[in-house]
Amino acid sequence: MRGLGPSCGSNALGGEMYWAAGLHLYSPLPFGPRRGGFGELFRTHFFINAGNLLSKEASFKDSFDLALQDFR
Repeated sequence: MRGLGPSCGSNALGGEMYWAAGLHLYSPLPFGPRRGGFGELFRTHFFINAGNLLSKEASFKDSFDLALQDFR
């Protein structure tokens, strides 16, 4: 699902290089569990991930520029 790069049927064709980044934020639950209670075992988790693949079909500079502009 939402794989990186080109594919032929169910086979991934790959690329020269990829980049990936992620940001994760954790915080206590918003409704304030009681101290020592079961709710202290859980946290709220927000995240965002992004990345792209540099293609074999274009020059390195063109692929690099595209990878920074058209990421997922």
